[in-house]
Amino acid sequence: MIQTTTDTQTSMTTIHDQMTPAQRRQARLGGIVGNVVEWYDFALYGYLAVVIGKLFFPAENPTVSLLASYGVFAAGFVMRPIGAAVFGWLGDTIGRAKTMLISVAMMAFPTIALGLLPDYQTIGIAAPILLIIIRLIQGLSVGGEFSSSVTYMVETAPEGSRGRAGSWANVGSISGMLLGSAAAALVTTIFTGETLEGWGWRLPFLFGGVLGLGAIMLRRHLPKSPHFKYMRLERHRDHRSCRFGLEIARSWFSVSVRCELRDGVLPRDGLSAGLGGSQQ
Repeated sequence: MIQTTTDTQTSMTTIHDQMTPAQRRQARLGGIVGNVVEWYDFALYGYLAVVIGKLFFPAENPTVSLLASYGVFAAGFVMRPIGAAVFGWLGDTIGRAKTMLISVAMMAFPTIALGLLPDYQTIGIAAPILLIIIRLIQGLSVGGEFSSSVTYMVETAPEGSRGRAGSWANVGSISGMLLGSAAAALVTTIFTGETLEGWGWRLPFLFGGVLGLGAIMLRRHLPKSPHFKYMRLERHRDHRSCRFGLEIARSWFSVSVRCELRDGVLPRDGLSAGLGGSQQ
């Protein structure tokens, strides 16, 4: 048992040593920028909820429009634990780097769609329905992004600095919130109310889409997690061992049956009838 643990630690150390400092920096930057994009959009929607409520949930009472807008905002948070579960399983299956690419794409493209989405006066009830769908997708993405990026940055960090590496995900999320609030403050300050409700509110979302596209380009070439490489190697090794064990068991059973048939221990007619019945 001690020898097995030592071999495992040695293998993990060897795999970690294969990552260069440049790859580690790329992994850290890739983890940070995704959280910036994810939380930029969430903060931006919260600050512009009044404008979005008027455009997509028109009502005689402005409070009703605001509550409907924040209801959509809350629906995105409901999807976060689901996204964490789905992307956690996906990360264990195809790897953290690919999972993080999917999660940031699921935020970038819906953000662009939100910036281009026609309002209620243009397409009617389809506008709030599409808005809800967009926010649900983004909520799913945020839940998967944070958990995946933390795990990825911890797995790609050298021993002794993994806790600090995982904390960079919070740096990215807080930076995204600050950037989103700054973008909302900028458009509400420089534009009049009419211009803001006409097209000004769309600019920060389109800018967020551009940030998301940049994050996608960055994450296309992220190095694979050393832990994922090791676990995939172990799963492949266990699968081969299991197949080898089944082959041995099958061969042993075949030899045993032949020997007992030869020695007359098993009746040939009865065995043939049993096998034939089981096949039917």
